[in-house]
Amino acid sequence: MKFTRTFALAAAACLMAAAAVVHDVGHAIVHVVRASWKWVVERVEPVLAKLTAEPEQARPRVVLVAAKAFVLRMAKRERPVIAPRWRMCPST
Repeated sequence: MKFTRTFALAAAACLMAAAAVVHDVGHAIVHVVRASWKWVVERVEPVLAKLTAEPEQARPRVVLVAAKAFVLRMAKRERPVIAPRWRMCPST
């Protein structure tokens, strides 16, 4: 009986020590993975920002200038003069 109790206590102590080791190793692995992921993100994020940036940011100004020029041309063109007796249907 005494041997069984001593064996159970020793087994419990071994299991607790193994759990502590697994916890510490798991914590170290999580730390390494997070640190390496952070390192990768710090290196890749600026490159992705440069790749996704719009190279033609001056283009909207060009489009607005072209639209304004079109409106000004439309305002300057000659309008047809319509006589007061003009109707949509000439048969009436």
